[in-house]
Amino acid sequence: MKIFLISFAAIAPQLILMVAATILLLFGAYNIHRRWSYTVAFVSYFLSGEAVYFAGGHRFPTSGTLSFLYNDKYTIFFFSLFLLIGALVSLLSIRYFEMHEKLHCEYFAMVMFAVVGMMVMAASQDLLVMYLGLEITSLTSYVLAGYLIPQKRSQESALKYFFTGAFGSAILLFGVAYLYGATGSVAYAEIGQKAATQLKFGTFFAIGTIFLLAGFAFKVAAVPFQMGAPDVYDGAPTPVTAFVMVGVKAATFAAFARIIIVSLDIGPSLWFDAILASLSALT
Repeated sequence: MKIFLISFAAIAPQLILMVAATILLLFGAYNIHRRWSYTVAFVSYFLSGEAVYFAGGHRFPTSGTLSFLYNDKYTIFFFSLFLLIGALVSLLSIRYFEMHEKLHCEYFAMVMFAVVGMMVMAASQDLLVMYLGLEITSLTSYVLAGYLIPQKRSQESALKYFFTGAFGSAILLFGVAYLYGATGSVAYAEIGQKAATQLKFGTFFAIGTIFLLAGFAFKVAAVPFQMGAPDVYDGAPTPVTAFVMVGVKAATFAAFARIIIVSLDIGPSLWFDAILASLSALT
């Protein structure tokens, strides 16, 4: 029972957002006035922000499903950042719904589900859990990109985002498969430990690392995978463009940095900094 309660305390920020998103979906089903959806959205972000610091003092259990998640200062920082991004995007969207009588309750729910996925990405210590969070964020982002429903450019935005995102996910998952084949594990720490000792799998490990990094490059629209990004940003609603450009990329970089440091054991180095700087400049 103690482990059960600690588990709920540790994932309190995500639970609050998921419950609030479910309530908003019910609001949409019963055509509740949008004023109530604004209230639920912003109150849930505030409560989830408070829960982030409460959850920071509760470690995840060392066994069971939640053992694949971290709860450290790194996650607290990114949780706070994601909640701030979600709240600001929701605030920017109020004017949009004053001009367009769209599915406002569902919109705020989709943003919340995306934020939950971003939290899972930042907190994961397992490649499959990270991928689960990535797909939660990606699927909701595809829906949000096509939210200007009557406009063809918005439908084009969602379709292009879906195809590029699906291609990037396939490449990333291919890299995960190679890393698992090379090391026999999908946990960040175990991959780093086994890669250092099992030199006979060096080629498979290198191929998996390359595909994994290419998948992340797809998700952040880094060169040479940035071609479809302008059409996606142009066709999506402006608040969604801001959310994708800032929130989704921040979550991807959060997961990417943890994998680089823990699994691939790449510390501060001039050559790696030069590669990142070159990719940023070219993009």
